[in-house]
Amino acid sequence: VFVYYQLDGFYQNSRRSLKSKNIDQLRGKTESTDDCEPAETNDQMELNTSVSIDGTPLVGSNKAIPCGLMAKTFFNDTYTFTINNESIAVDSSDIAFDKDKDLYKKNGYPSKQWLDLTDQHFIVWMRPSGLPNPRKLWGKIDRDLKKGDTLSIDI
Repeated sequence: VFVYYQLDGFYQNSRRSLKSKNIDQLRGKTESTDDCEPAETNDQMELNTSVSIDGTPLVGSNKAIPCGLMAKTFFNDTYTFTINNESIAVDSSDIAFDKDKDLYKKNGYPSKQWLDLTDQHFIVWMRPSGLPNPRKLWGKIDRDLKKGDTLSIDI
């Protein structure tokens, strides 16, 4: 079973959003925030109380990694699934396109990053939807569902 989420009326493909990112930063080559306007710093990304991926507190005036409007609007809700009151795993280890996974690389700035650039959910999010209701793959349930099973989702 493939698990998707959908946002209605969210224009992820707006020109301003598409242009607001630094490709070399996403490829792990630089910490530059060129081309990320208006979301270049941690403050502009509204990350002033967050910590980096290695646990270091982020400085609001520092460059945001990743930066840009696409990254700022990253949909980061989490879900837990149960079938008949039994917790089940949703596999998100291979949800992004191979071509996209090849583009996003780790860099040498873990104490400055608010998010791992190789996170599968982030990579899926960064592929813009051409429609106003983006539908993104969240993961896969690798077990059969039977008639009469009760599936519960906590968001």
